[in-house]
Amino acid sequence: MKLHNPSAPGYPHYPFPAGVLLQLAADALRHKSRSFLRDARLLACRLHPPMMVTGEQYIPHNGPCLLTVNHYSRPGFNSWWLALAISALLPVDVHWIITSAWTFPGHWYRPLLRPSTEWAFKRLARAYNFSTMPPMPPDANESQARAASIRHVMNYIRRTPRAVVGLAPEGREYAGGILGDPPPGTGRFMLQMARQGLTFVPAAIYEQDSSLHVSFGDNYNLVAESADLSENTDSALSRLVMEHIASLLPRDLRGPLGVQ
Repeated sequence: MKLHNPSAPGYPHYPFPAGVLLQLAADALRHKSRSFLRDARLLACRLHPPMMVTGEQYIPHNGPCLLTVNHYSRPGFNSWWLALAISALLPVDVHWIITSAWTFPGHWYRPLLRPSTEWAFKRLARAYNFSTMPPMPPDANESQARAASIRHVMNYIRRTPRAVVGLAPEGREYAGGILGDPPPGTGRFMLQMARQGLTFVPAAIYEQDSSLHVSFGDNYNLVAESADLSENTDSALSRLVMEHIASLLPRDLRGPLGVQ
């Protein structure tokens, strides 16, 4: 099998969703709801070449479950395709947990553009019924906002019996698209969701042989698996979840969390 090579030519062609973005902007300004599932399928069918999917038998048809996916990245790959690709393959809308802003670290225009993206993502989340989370890496000044975001997610799960929630635990990009560590607190947050009855469905996204690949793994119970941990710590919980994702990735993208 030809492994991922970030420097190799021949990446997929990703359609730019200009029409969808314009419609979304209009609906968001009017506080009108949209189906992310419908928009995801509209764009996914225009991918060239089409997506390659493995583990289709593990695609959840309903919840309660938490879809966990790697935060794959490379220059020129738009991170919204993480959610678009997975959502297009499910029969139900996914409640994605997305960043509340882009941060533009080290750039002079950060003070101008970060508030603009916060404004836009808040309206996007309202239109698609998503939850937002303060961006990574964690900022001590945003601890209250992060706690409020977690409460929002937990309230959604409690009032939605068949909730299908989507999360990229890393919360940010790592060089070369290699799997990285989730930020502190993520393991405990995921355990909270597991204790509300959500089973976990691992998924992996990567580019290989000029195609976008999406791979699903068998679901598991985080509460049950965490009972076997020698240390039931936040980092150990995160590692357990990331190992399930790593098992679905090409070996060169697994990073230090990969299973051998």
